[in-house]
Amino acid sequence: DLSPGYAGVENPLYTRKSGVHLMLGDAKESLSEMLGWLK
Repeated sequence: DLSPGYAGVENPLYTRKSGVHLMLGDAKESLSEMLGWLK
């Protein structure tokens, strides 16, 4: 969810260009994918 939320305050992590990777989706599938990257 990239919306600013109830307070209308944007999260700076969503627009940060480096050091952050936002993974949207099912947690189980996302974790399995990340573990595959480490193998």
